[in-house]
Amino acid sequence: MPRGGARSHLQVTRRIRTGADSLVALAFLGGTSGVGHGPTSRLPGLRFSPSPARQSARAGPAVATVPTCVDAIRQAIPSDSELSMPLFTVEGRAVRHLPAERGTVYVAIRAQSDDPQSAQFAANRAFGTVVELAKGAAADGAATWWGANGVVHWSAKEWHKPKPHLDGTYVDRHFAGATLRVKFADFGRLHTFVTSAAAVPAVRVTSIEWALTENTRDAAVSTTRVAAVTDARARAEAYATAAGYTSVALVHLYEERLRPGLGHRGEESGVGARNDVASAGDTGDLSLHPDQITVTTVITADFEAE
Repeated sequence: MPRGGARSHLQVTRRIRTGADSLVALAFLGGTSGVGHGPTSRLPGLRFSPSPARQSARAGPAVATVPTCVDAIRQAIPSDSELSMPLFTVEGRAVRHLPAERGTVYVAIRAQSDDPQSAQFAANRAFGTVVELAKGAAADGAATWWGANGVVHWSAKEWHKPKPHLDGTYVDRHFAGATLRVKFADFGRLHTFVTSAAAVPAVRVTSIEWALTENTRDAAVSTTRVAAVTDARARAEAYATAAGYTSVALVHLYEERLRPGLGHRGEESGVGARNDVASAGDTGDLSLHPDQITVTTVITADFEAE
């Protein structure tokens, strides 16, 4: 026995069985002195002391208090992630392409002149003409909705140099303008409206936005959500089978950009909002052909092998 008495030791044995929790056996082998003051255990942070009776008798095994043992065991046993089955992290994706059901025409009116009355008059006349076209389309059901901002007037100074040999100067320019939107269900009438509006002086058709009805959109989003989860599970099962496992169980599922630690990347689910829908094409060229609408859902999921 070493001088100063034998040191006390705590031995922790871990046995892991497939499909069962880890079993921990504790054996306390002690001496009579130096308890709790030397390297009493290889487990980090473990400190235990003998009972008062043992301190007086200086004999018998050292007895650790229950809370102290529990703390030591928690440090010695691997974490749940170390003991759990493998995780397969996969992406699930679903895309649907649907024909557009609505087309919204955006119209801009802008008139300018050297005097405010002329600019205001031109803008008011153009605005009245386009409003009548919109009202007519809505009256017979070709358009489901229309709205407009009233004509406003503003001015700005512009640099003016009438001829190369003359000095330039700032002059006041006066402007008047308005915006208007019309949503069509009848694409033939949409074409007629665009042609008629574009022929009005001071009027410009700026864009056409294609969309689905609310009911169709919601149904498509629901369908792609289910399909994205199915796709993720199929991927995880394929990987698990290749790795020698028979099945997988879902542990976590995240919508796009909600998984912690991934940072920011371009969003693919819908356009502008999670799992929303938008036109897949650029209608800035005033193409009158209805675009297909792309509905996309992207998720990531963790599956545990079984």
